[in-house]
Amino acid sequence: MNGFRKSASDASYHSRHSRRTLSRAECIAAQIKAPSRILDVGCNNGITSQYLLDTGKASHVIGVELHTSTVDKRLLDADGFELLEGNIVDIELQDRYDFIIYGAVHHHILNFHGLTAAVSTLRKLVRQCDGSLFFETGQIGEGGRWRWQRAIRKYFRTDEEHFYYLLRSIEQDIEGFEVIGKFWIHGIRRSYLRIDIGQSKRQSNFQQFGDRKVWPNEKAGPFGRTFGSRGQMLSDETEHGIDESPSWFWTSDDSGGQFFKLHRHHPIAAIHEASIGKQLDTAWAVQPLGITRDPIALVFPWLKDAVPVDNFASAPESVRRRIAVQVLDIFAEARTRRIRVDHELLMSTDSGTRLIDICDLHANNLLVTPSGDDNVVRVVDFEQQGSHYAYRNRMHLAKILWRLRQHRIKSISNYLVGLIIGFGWLLRYQAVPLADRIRARQPSLMSVLIAEVRSKAGRMLGEFLDMIRFGE
Repeated sequence: MNGFRKSASDASYHSRHSRRTLSRAECIAAQIKAPSRILDVGCNNGITSQYLLDTGKASHVIGVELHTSTVDKRLLDADGFELLEGNIVDIELQDRYDFIIYGAVHHHILNFHGLTAAVSTLRKLVRQCDGSLFFETGQIGEGGRWRWQRAIRKYFRTDEEHFYYLLRSIEQDIEGFEVIGKFWIHGIRRSYLRIDIGQSKRQSNFQQFGDRKVWPNEKAGPFGRTFGSRGQMLSDETEHGIDESPSWFWTSDDSGGQFFKLHRHHPIAAIHEASIGKQLDTAWAVQPLGITRDPIALVFPWLKDAVPVDNFASAPESVRRRIAVQVLDIFAEARTRRIRVDHELLMSTDSGTRLIDICDLHANNLLVTPSGDDNVVRVVDFEQQGSHYAYRNRMHLAKILWRLRQHRIKSISNYLVGLIIGFGWLLRYQAVPLADRIRARQPSLMSVLIAEVRSKAGRMLGEFLDMIRFGE
């Protein structure tokens, strides 16, 4: 292996990273019990592929790399190795593999092609794998000097959120995952995951969640929503995020008006959302009517005249007062309403879990509809966002009341209590292993601090270096 490392096509890069790459290859080899057919995505000069062939862990390796010239010639000429030249985003995989190595490629796909392409590529690889997928990607904690890190930060605040999002996109196709190693790079120990493929036991029968609805002939859409809950908006224009939207929406006048929601990145989320919605037999909850056949989308009654609760910030005092009373009642009931969602892998709950613990009751999901001479507050969108989300909902309630200029003391107290409880969760998860933090979608205090500080410092360094280069 020593001679192989010296012959790398990019001598500078591999002189710095060959030892790390070899350690990672040894970690992979320890997970493989018998000679296997392996796909090595982003094989680079081929250190990992060569090691697995040399140690008998691989009977055949198919490497994927953008350019043949990157791969060491000794490996190209080796028995048992085959190269697929090109971008994995565009390559249609025909064969199946015992193991797939997906190393340090995902963050570059996200950077150059967007989140939707990155999620689709991961799902494509999982569908072709019969054993385990070994996964590594650039992490937010590595700092903001790199464009790929800034691309990730457009969508995620922490690495726990990023990993959770990716695993949720393949949750219906995997049995579990484990952090099998951590390897030093760019000032942190980047985590290496083994994701075990296999049809899980979790519920995948959509029929139980209501009548199967027919996809309408006349419909408006799709509309995408901007990523995240801050300043969220719906649009059918590419520049406002429809291509990267995690969900697409349609409206139809069929059957008195219906609203269709397609979970693009997380298919299994439709099951969970339908399950939660069906348990909410209360007037303010907009329950799903059913699920369409093709494409698979949730169907809701369409509240045509509804507007977000924040739109009433300038309404007359009497109107704001009545709306605030309804909002307070909704949050009070959400604290007592027990919800059960069956999970085996991510964000597990039990029969004692409250609605306020799992769903994001932010202002975008509280809609006000006219009803005679009065206004009625309804809640839409019951996607599970966490397993202890109550502190966030305290802060949402505080912001809604503040915007309505009602119950100012209650608004301030809820916001402060929410901050304290949220900080407590960060401390509580400080000593929790990364895999468990990912499952709960809960960062630790240190991971938040590292992400924020290194992102800002790295971005400033990158801008300084760009300024120097521009000056030259």
